[in-house]
Amino acid sequence: MKTRTSYRSVDFHPAPPGWRSVFLADDGTITTEPMPGWLIQEEIEFDAETFEDISPTGYRRVVASYMDGAELEPVSDFSGFWCVISPDQPLPTAEQAAEELASRRAGHGR
Repeated sequence: MKTRTSYRSVDFHPAPPGWRSVFLADDGTITTEPMPGWLIQEEIEFDAETFEDISPTGYRRVVASYMDGAELEPVSDFSGFWCVISPDQPLPTAEQAAEELASRRAGHGR
């Protein structure tokens, strides 16, 4: 049997108001979305042919979330995601955005 691993959300912790997910478009445009909170996810092993869960691996991770319709998903799964900033952090500058885009184009970023 061939197996693979994936993550499933097992818990959620809301973020205080003001936390934001920052997205960077290919043209350098910076946008933000409210960050709802953190997902606690466990890694699961599943059968690659039937997609049936076999068992948790014992590994967990905490990831920033994004509201996709009515579902919470890891924000890092969405195109253009750059970073998460706290309520007291300023938006990244145009210079920082240019550096990030250059890094992405060189194959070092998202």
